[in-house]
Amino acid sequence: MKRARFDTALLNIGAIHPAPHLYGYRNRCQVKTDGLNLGFVSENSYQIAPINDCIVLNDSCRNLLQTTIQQLPRTAWQTDTDQDWNFIELDDDMQTDEIRINQKRPFKQGNTQQNEWMQAWLRQRLAQNPHLGKVVELFCGSGNFTQIIAESNCTVIIAYESEHGAIQKLQAKNIAKVTPQIADLFDPFVWKKLQKNVIDAETLVLDPPRAGLKKHQGFFASFAALKTIYYISCNPETFARDAWFFNQNGWSITDIQLVDLFPHTPHIEALVEFRKI
Repeated sequence: MKRARFDTALLNIGAIHPAPHLYGYRNRCQVKTDGLNLGFVSENSYQIAPINDCIVLNDSCRNLLQTTIQQLPRTAWQTDTDQDWNFIELDDDMQTDEIRINQKRPFKQGNTQQNEWMQAWLRQRLAQNPHLGKVVELFCGSGNFTQIIAESNCTVIIAYESEHGAIQKLQAKNIAKVTPQIADLFDPFVWKKLQKNVIDAETLVLDPPRAGLKKHQGFFASFAALKTIYYISCNPETFARDAWFFNQNGWSITDIQLVDLFPHTPHIEALVEFRKI
């Protein structure tokens, strides 16, 4: 079904890398609470469906979930008249004393083993590219792929992200060759604003949210020296839109790999290399 979804969006597909574990793989989750119940929101409703376990979570997250449930009922988590619930984000980097309502945690891929496989794919593709030169990374987050890029023979990396917390985490890693930068990558004029920093980049790595690249106007005028693009996509439909835009500007797909990141869901990740025709 996932291959068919990608096929419909793009018409050309590669093999899919299956998830090694169907359960116990997920390293993060978001649950809802009104101070009395904790769980997920029932489909087509505003009602919390209480849960007492979640078998797709890994052991660390399942333990955090149990600790959270044991704190109910909790007056401080109750809602006011303007909201139906509060949210709690859990991930396996947390300690139990870090459990808070309505606090977003920096993004990370939710399947550790599959994420490591994706990193290995990027490492291999970069190693086979003799002309990396200057690399620009868009939607870098807190550095999930930045460290992999830094291990390559590239000369310098400029890593862009809009979330301040993620950039602070990346800065704290102090990765050689990397200059982290804050930028609103969905600003209609973003490429013109970044042009002086990106115009000589030979390699682009991007891992956008579900909206994809989205802002196309002026993109290739700003990235005038590009030779290779590595696109990590979490949405076949927006990726197909962006791939069409790349193709119309003289780029073609030279490698594509599908990854089943979240079993039991329609989600499909794509790792794609583009080269200038």
